[in-house]
Amino acid sequence: ILQGRSLNSIFDANTPLDVTLVPTTAEGYNALVTDMFNISRNLLTVANIAAVIPSFDVSTLASLPAPLNAIGGLAITLFQVDLNYKNLAQVYSLNITIVSTIPMVFGNAEITTFGAALQCTNGAWKVVVKGIIRVATAYVGVQAPFGVKNAQFMLVIPPIVVGQRLLLDILENTTTVAQLPDIPTISSAIATALKLSDIMSLFSTFGDVDFSAMNIAGLPSPAGFVIMQTQVGFGDNFSDFTLAQFKVASLLPWVLIAPSPGKQGLTVNFFSFYVQVARTKVDSFGVALAQPQISFGGSVFGSVSVNGKIVRAFVPFNLPGLVPRLYLPQTYVGSIDMFQLITAPDQTLLALRAYNSTYTSQCLSALLTVQDMFSVLPGLSSNSLPTSGIPGMPSLGSIALLDVSFDFFSLATSSPTLKTFSFSIVSTVPWNIFNANSSVVIDLFSFTLAGTRTNATLGFNWTGMVTGSMSLPRSPFDPVLVSLLVPFPMSQENPARLLLPGTAANASLTLTVLLDAIPSPVPASAALAEIPDLKDTTDSLAVTEFRFALGSARRRATTKSGLSVPYFVLRVQSIKPFSFFDVINIDSFSMLISKLPNTNVTGWINGTVQFGGANPISVAVPIPLTTYSPMMLRPALPAAPLYFNDMKTLIPGGTDLAVQQSDFQADGTSSFPDILSFSVDFLDIYMNGSKFQKVAFGIRVTTSIRFSASGGKEFALNNIIFQFAYNALAPAATRVQALVGAGITMDGAPVNVTLYFPFMVASPLPLFTYDVLDPVGRTNELAACPAGSINYTCAATKTFEIATAPAFITSPSTGLTVANPKALTVGTALSFIFPGNLGVNFDEVGLTSVLNSFAITECVVKFQGSVSKVAFRFKIQQTKPWTLLSQRLTISSGSLALRRQVLNPLSVSSTAVVSGEVSATATFKATASATCCGQLPAPSSCPVDVIVFLAFPASRGLLNSIRAVNPITLQ
Repeated sequence: ILQGRSLNSIFDANTPLDVTLVPTTAEGYNALVTDMFNISRNLLTVANIAAVIPSFDVSTLASLPAPLNAIGGLAITLFQVDLNYKNLAQVYSLNITIVSTIPMVFGNAEITTFGAALQCTNGAWKVVVKGIIRVATAYVGVQAPFGVKNAQFMLVIPPIVVGQRLLLDILENTTTVAQLPDIPTISSAIATALKLSDIMSLFSTFGDVDFSAMNIAGLPSPAGFVIMQTQVGFGDNFSDFTLAQFKVASLLPWVLIAPSPGKQGLTVNFFSFYVQVARTKVDSFGVALAQPQISFGGSVFGSVSVNGKIVRAFVPFNLPGLVPRLYLPQTYVGSIDMFQLITAPDQTLLALRAYNSTYTSQCLSALLTVQDMFSVLPGLSSNSLPTSGIPGMPSLGSIALLDVSFDFFSLATSSPTLKTFSFSIVSTVPWNIFNANSSVVIDLFSFTLAGTRTNATLGFNWTGMVTGSMSLPRSPFDPVLVSLLVPFPMSQENPARLLLPGTAANASLTLTVLLDAIPSPVPASAALAEIPDLKDTTDSLAVTEFRFALGSARRRATTKSGLSVPYFVLRVQSIKPFSFFDVINIDSFSMLISKLPNTNVTGWINGTVQFGGANPISVAVPIPLTTYSPMMLRPALPAAPLYFNDMKTLIPGGTDLAVQQSDFQADGTSSFPDILSFSVDFLDIYMNGSKFQKVAFGIRVTTSIRFSASGGKEFALNNIIFQFAYNALAPAATRVQALVGAGITMDGAPVNVTLYFPFMVASPLPLFTYDVLDPVGRTNELAACPAGSINYTCAATKTFEIATAPAFITSPSTGLTVANPKALTVGTALSFIFPGNLGVNFDEVGLTSVLNSFAITECVVKFQGSVSKVAFRFKIQQTKPWTLLSQRLTISSGSLALRRQVLNPLSVSSTAVVSGEVSATATFKATASATCCGQLPAPSSCPVDVIVFLAFPASRGLLNSIRAVNPITLQ
């Protein structure tokens, strides 16, 4: 047992050598030697076998020349044979493991221990040799297979730890000088690693070898090169070589450019070199080749210090799938990886606003700048740097490389062809635009350029982006931060764009800030303050969105091409209310102007405006005004309309109107409102191209106009509405459309009366064609213009309409259907239509009380130019019982519907039909017979309930009927 494992498992032919058995220190090596010596006492060694041979002196084995003097330490740890019991000369299988227990010395190399596992199955031999070797002060494992298909000869090299880090981690992930281990630490760590000098000394053991060619100026000595990988692969047999891999690394500095006065010099911190040799017997399709092909490949990976900053490079050649890469110094601003300025520029620029420019510059100073490169190259100084010639711009030495990457179609040729290329630069210090004292500062600037091509004979397709962050002055607050991204080529999907701060009052890009950014002897804000309300306006308006894409456009008069703007979006919004001359107050404002490819400029302007002390109104102006997109004016709040008399102060002499209207009063029986006390419901203006097409507006008188009638009755106009539309392109008959509506109260009964214009225009619709048999017809006819509609377009089907309260309602206390006390009765209507003595006479004969039992529920009239084409609907419903014939007849409910239908109103020979229905429920009290009602003794009278339905004309297919609910024999 060696270190907890049996020797047979360690040297088994089917398992790789365990790297943990390879010592990494002299102490570990000595312990291994001691363990093997102690184990050898219990093993069957060659010396033990020789000791039983008569007349053989075992001591002669130790006197043999090296390495034969260790032959006595060879031990057999496994012997297993499977024979044919019928023919003992036939061996099915043979397994033998031989292990050395005494070190074998070859010059400055020493085989500490090795094991050979021999296997023979049906005449096929397989041998795997494993061992641990000391070369000078280095320790390495060896595994060599023989007679094994697809086997690999390899050096088993234990991981090399430098300080607290693995050598591989140092090579691949050291990004700063501070992470570099010092030379004593490196020298100590690689003392027991297999180095190039160890291999050189091993070869020197077998004869004189000249290694003077390895002495390259500045290059570390061979003792500084560590062998990290040695591996050789085989195919069917040991002579069938398939793949060889070799990797060596140097951790000791290599001076490329020696330091000089004022120069840092250039030093390679470490590098690795990898070589691969492949032998292929089939092509990419698996077809056998006439002769095997041998290909060479490899890579170089290294790190240099440039002015104290680490730059790493990886250059592969003839290794498919790997591309050259330059790893430049990276940095973080707070938690933001600055490499994201390339991969996610929008989000990165917005996130950088959380840090001030001073802190950002400190973080960016870790990048590789032009100044850094000039500091190491001989013959160059900071004075050699070209100047930009732009006022306020810092030295070009402050420009830093953020990323460089490239790829080739093939690196196996003598002149490789570039396939892709990209680089990104970024500024590391702020730039004062216009001059060094300017308050307009570019905090950050970057530029990315990338070229790709799919064929070595084609040109590059170039893309890129310019990004920047700018601080604009704004006193007394902090500067306004604005970011700009300009990609190329541009498109609607990827436009140039400003990343703006939004509408926060103390961070917006206002017009004042923009104007102040323009260099001028007198700041724009100071000049604006001289004009009343102007600075308040520019302080209140902010640019919140700006995107655009440039394209090329051929000029008409020449063959030259110029720039075009096929796409842009500009949005301006108010961040606070502002006013003009203390009279016009703008509560809110927004403007959007945009252009899509192959379209005209469109947009809109929206705002909320107050004139004087009037309620605010909402204004919407589309760009351009069209037939479908009018300029619209509406009350901003439905409960706060725009009253015209609130704008009296805007009208010359308007203050006198309040006095003049007081003279416009009637006697005490009536009252009139202020003649200016009306509100604006809406104002729409339509355009057809550049020509005016249509204007529409609506006004409303909201105060009540009251009148007194005879008998103490009151008549009031509560809500007068006027809507008007003029369409310049419409036919003359319909060029003007309007309506007048009013809410009327007649003795407490509310009525809405609407008069539509034009009066006499024939309707394209069949008017009032529905009847009792056609309830769906009425639904379809009134879909666009329901009862009481306030829409002048309903003039096509209506001229005059009275919309009344329903005849019946549900009692909130009992839940029963009862007469509506606010319904407009026929008696109430006639008392106002026929005032004076005539109305008194109606009352005296009892007609008024009878007519008050009937409520008007529908009254619509349509005039179409002639009496023959007048259409109307009229309906009344009985709401109270009506007793006649000395109370022997009681009509408890009833209704009357009249209509005049025009079936083809546009035809000269239009058809008009008058129709209607009468329905009633009545109770007769008849004289009783002996068997009346089946009661004995017979009552004096017997009530009979009768339902009556009469339709006219009778030819409409409706059944006219008088039906007794409880029939008896009438006398």
